[in-house]
Amino acid sequence: MTTDYILKGIEPAEDKEQKSKELTGRVFYIVSTAFIFIGLFCAFGSWYEEQTMESVWDSMMIRAVGVVGYFIGRLLSAEKAPFYVHWLNI
Repeated sequence: MTTDYILKGIEPAEDKEQKSKELTGRVFYIVSTAFIFIGLFCAFGSWYEEQTMESVWDSMMIRAVGVVGYFIGRLLSAEKAPFYVHWLNI
């Protein structure tokens, strides 16, 4: 509570920057899960076609982008990732 609220009845303004960071963090959580799944399915497809590690390497880079996105979202968001994000990213 602030003194303005106690004395005058004026509620404090919400911090829009903090809300923006939380929304950005949630977006990063969802996008990271999508990148991890896209990389996984690309790895399956390239391994099925060529069966060489060079073909799987590109898919691993896509998954690495997803993991980096997850940790960026974790830094930006004040709250923890939802359970389904943890479960899907395993």
